[in-house]
Amino acid sequence: MLFPIYRNNEVLTYVKPDSSSELIQKLMEHDYVSLSFTLSNYMEFAVGDYIMCNNTKYELLDLPNENTAPKNNEYTCKFCGTIHTLNHASVLFQKNFNYSLTGNAGFFLQFIVDNLNRDLGGFVVGSYEEVEPKTLTFSNMKGLDAIKYICNEFGVEFYLEGKTLHFTKNTTNSGLIFKVGRYDGLYELARTKVENANIVTRLWAYGSVDNLSPDYQCPLQEKRLHFENPDLDNDSRMEQNTDMFGLREHIEVFDIRPERTGLVTSLGITNRSFIDNTMDFDMEAYKLPGLKPQLNVLTGLLAGRTFDCSYNHNTHTFTVDYKEENGTTFPNDVLTFEVGDKYTLFNISQPIEYITQARSRLQQAAQEYLSKYSIPQCVYELTPYPPHIRRNNIVFRVGVYHTIIDSKFNINGLLRVISLQQNIINTAEYEITVGEILPSGILTSIKNKVINQSSTINNAINNVYTKTETNTQIEINGGVEWE
Repeated sequence: MLFPIYRNNEVLTYVKPDSSSELIQKLMEHDYVSLSFTLSNYMEFAVGDYIMCNNTKYELLDLPNENTAPKNNEYTCKFCGTIHTLNHASVLFQKNFNYSLTGNAGFFLQFIVDNLNRDLGGFVVGSYEEVEPKTLTFSNMKGLDAIKYICNEFGVEFYLEGKTLHFTKNTTNSGLIFKVGRYDGLYELARTKVENANIVTRLWAYGSVDNLSPDYQCPLQEKRLHFENPDLDNDSRMEQNTDMFGLREHIEVFDIRPERTGLVTSLGITNRSFIDNTMDFDMEAYKLPGLKPQLNVLTGLLAGRTFDCSYNHNTHTFTVDYKEENGTTFPNDVLTFEVGDKYTLFNISQPIEYITQARSRLQQAAQEYLSKYSIPQCVYELTPYPPHIRRNNIVFRVGVYHTIIDSKFNINGLLRVISLQQNIINTAEYEITVGEILPSGILTSIKNKVINQSSTINNAINNVYTKTETNTQIEINGGVEWE
């Protein structure tokens, strides 16, 4: 099979890849084609030359490895997907490379796209998770490194669709079902325990120290948001599967606080004031000793900026203090508040209903964490059956969910492709890893399930099963529900 390499939208040459050539993808890490071939005549390849693989453009971002000899010129080229271009741009704020910014995931997504488009161009803001704002500090970061840092801090994922960048999980479901067997799509299925993924059966969960009143009652010496579990002595903890795995304690601090998201409903008489008719309590009555109330703007022209503020409950008017950044005063006549802007308040305590809501969010986050980590964390290695892949014109992509069914492993649900290798010559030949080891929320509860912790491999050769294993069967109270 001859493979075209392009330059400036025209075919530069055709090459015959050797058997080691493959597409390699890993979720949120890399996406490239390693292409090895031999040419009788020497050819000089250049950065920017590209190939098409699975209808996607992969570009040469560096010079290939070469081994030249008369009539035998060997090349190994790494053609890269868009994710590898993200580090070509530095992430700057008004030309500064060391700075701190405050905002939500949407604010930072727009910030990254703006930086990518300074010179690279073509990037588009996609979807993002609604998460609480954070203050993040950047120090001489490049695009991909900054994206990973932001997503790690917010506990979200990212993915690219072409040049559309999303700060959320790709939840695409292929609708395909795979089992081990000649006509069911899989030649082999193996399970491997995730290294360093420790089981947690007792979780102590706490939230932020922010926005709590001086008289807030907390069992810790350091006052933090907590919840009270009536089933466990009103402790801020949860337990799951202790009867299966014994006591495995862990303490997790979540960035959750009592908080209200406000709305600019009309503008004030100056560029530093606005009215929020939805404000349902007098902020002045909830001031904390020694702290100036602060307002963090979540959306709009001032998104990401934090201001000291005051409030008049009679008129529902907020007034922020001017602040100066690099010689520019904010707000100003250009960058100011607009109707529809959202904001949150800091350095104040909150009415009881907001504390109750925050405790509920904390308890929910703790349950999601425990549901994931109270069972052994495993990934599955799939070897698809090439004739089945060819017959059905199946193309696997990293990040996509497939239904995997196996009675021996007792799995029947959606698992996501987290990495793959595809042979470039025999395109129906794949090695695929599926699992749910990244932050997800897909695993929502545990109910009557049998898990075999083992090094079992189920093989199907001509529809005949063979099995080699070292098994420990573990019955888990609870089971797995998949979205």
